[in-house]
Amino acid sequence: SVVREALTRLSEQRLVRSEPQLGFSVVPLDRDGLEDLTRVRVEIETLALRWAIERADLSWETSVVAALYQLGRTPVSEPGDENGISDAWSDAHAAFHTALAAGCGSPLLMELRRGPYDSAEIYRRWARPGTLREERDVHKEHTEIANAAIARNTGLATSLLEAHIRRTTKTLLTSDLMNSTPD
Repeated sequence: SVVREALTRLSEQRLVRSEPQLGFSVVPLDRDGLEDLTRVRVEIETLALRWAIERADLSWETSVVAALYQLGRTPVSEPGDENGISDAWSDAHAAFHTALAAGCGSPLLMELRRGPYDSAEIYRRWARPGTLREERDVHKEHTEIANAAIARNTGLATSLLEAHIRRTTKTLLTSDLMNSTPD
């Protein structure tokens, strides 16, 4: 019953699918799904950031700065596994993006943003950094987003966040993972 509950929850998150009389299977990675996910995620994440900037206070600013600092000090990969993404970095990355949105003041919007973020993380984790072709300074991207948000420059902050998310999608679409996966 524990496994069935776990599979049901994974199915709710669109990570596995249930087929009557056959059981469960992992949802395949596909270009159309990733592009759709990106469009939805951009809308939700930029809306949350826009609302957070409108309602910004010192507590929100502090959480964004702290999350950025922790992300910048966390190694992307584990020693000896330079092609992997460490769990610590993944957690710090999620905390940074959550901190950006957290000031929005809407528990429902925060709940809605979590699903697309988690789904995008599945793509990122499966497309290991060693298979990606584009060189990026991701920490610089995060820093620029945080600086614009703290400066209350809504247009720049949301534009930078959208570019950051879309750049990740572009990188994933050109990764060895997506090139070896049927459309």
